[in-house]
Amino acid sequence: MGRKIALFCALIGVVAFLAAPAYAEVQNIKVSGELTAMGVYRNNYDLENSRCLISGGEYSNRIAEDQDSFFFSVAKLRVDADLTDNVSACVSIGNAREWDVVGGASEDIILDLAYVTLKEMLYSPLTLIVGRQELEYGTGLVVGRGRYQDSTGIAPGTTKYDDLLPFHGYDAVRAILDYDPWTLDLFAVKITELDDDANMAPAAANDDVTDAGNDTLQGNQQEDQDVYGANLGYKFNKYDAEMEGYFLYKRDESYALNIDLLHCTSNERVFDENKVYTGGLRASFVPVENLTMGGEFAFQWGEIEDVNAGPDDLPLTRDRDAMLGNAMANYDFANVRFTPSLGVEYLYLSGEEAANEGDFEFWDSMLRGRQLSTIRDCLENLYTTNDPDDTSGWTNQHTLKAMSSMDLGELVDGLSVDIAYLYYWFDEEPIDGVDDEIGSEVNLKVTYDYTEDVEFAVNGAWFMPGDYYDSSVNTAQNVPVAITGDPLINASPTDAANARTGRLAHDSAVSVIGSCKVTF
Repeated sequence: MGRKIALFCALIGVVAFLAAPAYAEVQNIKVSGELTAMGVYRNNYDLENSRCLISGGEYSNRIAEDQDSFFFSVAKLRVDADLTDNVSACVSIGNAREWDVVGGASEDIILDLAYVTLKEMLYSPLTLIVGRQELEYGTGLVVGRGRYQDSTGIAPGTTKYDDLLPFHGYDAVRAILDYDPWTLDLFAVKITELDDDANMAPAAANDDVTDAGNDTLQGNQQEDQDVYGANLGYKFNKYDAEMEGYFLYKRDESYALNIDLLHCTSNERVFDENKVYTGGLRASFVPVENLTMGGEFAFQWGEIEDVNAGPDDLPLTRDRDAMLGNAMANYDFANVRFTPSLGVEYLYLSGEEAANEGDFEFWDSMLRGRQLSTIRDCLENLYTTNDPDDTSGWTNQHTLKAMSSMDLGELVDGLSVDIAYLYYWFDEEPIDGVDDEIGSEVNLKVTYDYTEDVEFAVNGAWFMPGDYYDSSVNTAQNVPVAITGDPLINASPTDAANARTGRLAHDSAVSVIGSCKVTF
């Protein structure tokens, strides 16, 4: 009997050992985070200051006033853990909320980062990173932190805080081969995984179900967005020089781009699939002490496609032919009082000629994460202006930027100032007969480092629209007209006058943000 009991206990012990979860041995844990409180004032991001006068001397609210002021907080908590055998993990979560707003997104916990790193996997030069992680190559003009171009949940004409969020992760798999001084990065990014019919039952809303009533010529049209890429970098022994070449492929099945085409039966084509290849080269070096220079050139090809087009509405596809060019220089006056720095940068993004039916020349922003300015980079991107023809600040644009910074620690310990002036003009006018001057912008930031952990800052921006917005062109502006009946406060665009001489959106946009940031 005792032998049976001993055998039974041994069997229980083996089962418990096999069933117990395996826990990685933790060698080191680091906890960090940040707390940021902001006071935000924004006005005229739609570039229209005045409301339209209707009958009775009243002003219509149909063109919404976008002046807004609010307090805003961001909290982030990050845990990095070093495990055994070159294994580490990172999890970062956070919350962003407008003060006194209850419920909805203000109570959401955002997953910023969640990835595992496997060093020397299979053999020593290989590192594998799997999960939600930050990606940035070069200066971030093609692949950078965060997806500022994602306008999910933003109503046209509104201004809130999507461009202020410090959550920059991508869901990706990344393999790094380090053959110093060569480094090769291979990565795959999943942006969205959706089916295009929001009205389908949840059980049927997947990529394997035919979407009846939509996309009848192509069956079930998905809305996936994926990016695959390779980046090869090299660091030179002299002049702190570095160079990198890259190749990316982006597949976007939710493109939804409307383009007027003269020979189409409806005079409009909706291209709903975008396949774009990007190849580029970037380099930077320090030819003399304190002077940094760099440049980047990239070319895009591929095609956009209308998968729903009928046989009489050709062409079904258009080939892409776009370019990016960037040049910059920065000099630090290290031995001068206040250690000022001066810099200049030029950025070219090709655009589409009005009524063009040949190659499609709009530059696709890919996974760009870098903003050159506070306001213009967000217009027609995150925030919609009242001009129906304006294009995004991340395509069809020349940008010339001059910048300077000074350390004023001799006057007030921890005080510094950064200022930038930017001038913009279109590569191709959005419509015929208008001026190509987009406008100019001034950015000013004053920073006070109270301690190593606490930073106070005031960031101001002023965008001044150029001659394009004052061009005399008859265009649909949805302007309410004087009437004798009910006002057009809630009227649809079809109830308003559609013709106006001169452009509607031509007033300056302003942003002022005061912040207090604590890092730990």
